[in-house]
Amino acid sequence: MAKFTPGPIVGAVSGGVGSLVFTHGRYGSVLRIGVIPTKRVTQDTVNARARVSILSKEWGGLDDASRASWNTWAQSHPIIDSLGQSRVLQGSAAFIGLNCRVLKAAGTMISTPPAVPCPTAISGTVVLTAKQPDTCALAWTSGALAASEVLETWVAIVMSAGRSYYANLLKLVNVSAEAATTPLALGKAINDRLGYFKEDWIIYTHSYVVDNETGLRSGLTLASCAVAAP
Repeated sequence: MAKFTPGPIVGAVSGGVGSLVFTHGRYGSVLRIGVIPTKRVTQDTVNARARVSILSKEWGGLDDASRASWNTWAQSHPIIDSLGQSRVLQGSAAFIGLNCRVLKAAGTMISTPPAVPCPTAISGTVVLTAKQPDTCALAWTSGALAASEVLETWVAIVMSAGRSYYANLLKLVNVSAEAATTPLALGKAINDRLGYFKEDWIIYTHSYVVDNETGLRSGLTLASCAVAAP
């Protein structure tokens, strides 16, 4: 499936149709022949599928009033898609999306939509440091997270400093314990998910503060660094 913006022919497109894949490179949009990837089922994949399956059944068990409240909440909380456009989810998708975050953050499933604001992102001076072969830490100066908050960190490793686009490499690597403090060690989590890193490779992190009582998350905090010698 490809996502597009209508124009004289097609204004913007993202995704794939048949054997063709629409993507974005340094110099603009690119159309290439797609390659069927080798299917690799990891424990993370199994866990994600299990969460969605469980939550789909839970959605089916909600009463009409509860489902209506989720539909109303979704209408007033649109998401931004891969083309930067605002999209309104169905109530079921909002319920499953928030509860997936809650469960990943070791919280308890919620049956009613949240009525509180999103948590605040880590801020101030944010520094990522890494040293070969397995030391990496994220530090910030805005203080410890609140009692119900965890830090969700996505990581991409790039072997060349000349590569600026890395979004397709990001993987969810770590969900911290509640009330995480700085600095937060990420080395083992990165090694377990992505393998060991080498000197001069670049590590990028995308971090969000997630409230495990609501599934709401903060805005994005970016950090990056080159891997130093041991």
